[in-house]
Amino acid sequence: MNKKEMAQDKIIIAEKLNYILDTYMSASDVTKKFGFNSNSMISSMRNRDKAQTLLQVHQEGLEKHYNIPMKIWNRNIAMDKSIIDNIIKEYKLLKQNINISQNNVFTSNDELLNKLVGDWYSYFYSSQEVSKIHSIKTTIDKNYIVTDQNNNSGKLFLGTNQSMIIKESINSKNLVSMTFTNTQVAYEIFAFSLVSKQDQINDEMLNFGFFSKKELNKDVVIKTLGDINTTQLKMDRGFLERIRDIS
Repeated sequence: MNKKEMAQDKIIIAEKLNYILDTYMSASDVTKKFGFNSNSMISSMRNRDKAQTLLQVHQEGLEKHYNIPMKIWNRNIAMDKSIIDNIIKEYKLLKQNINISQNNVFTSNDELLNKLVGDWYSYFYSSQEVSKIHSIKTTIDKNYIVTDQNNNSGKLFLGTNQSMIIKESINSKNLVSMTFTNTQVAYEIFAFSLVSKQDQINDEMLNFGFFSKKELNKDVVIKTLGDINTTQLKMDRGFLERIRDIS
């Protein structure tokens, strides 16, 4: 990035900060929460001509105290009021839903969360092609949000002994749940059970797979997974038909 681009970035950040301060909070309140002696620091940040850089610690403070996600400050997010409003609205709703879920059902475990935050590679057999391996890069962030390389997104729920990731497919809108044992996470490679719909077929299936912090080659993955017949179970279509017959 050249000096001109850096200067332009600082101006855009200042414009975003101006809008956020005017719309979602007061400068005096931010001054108190950040521990500044006066409003001069905030005024300097807001000044387009000086174009002061908003430090990461300030970005994190705005996220913690005012639910302004750090995503707002990314270079690829334009200074557009409607875009910024939508991002903040989605973040607040998502955080609210996570808090409700965890307060009512699940537990808080910062040590476990810190071990899970970051990139992981999940490995399991395909439902359609024999011996084909699904390898999906998955990212867990500190806000319990889970995203993968296929643009599917979901949440992490921490339990006392076991935890779960639930994602929704961006295309089919079907849910995928991945359950694992907490004590195994320390080894940076751990097994999970995955419940989902079969690829291209609207029937349930169960897969056993594993997460790895390192990306592994196909031979290692196949050797680790073993026989597909012991790590994959597809629902018997006759079972569904028998249920329909009862009803």
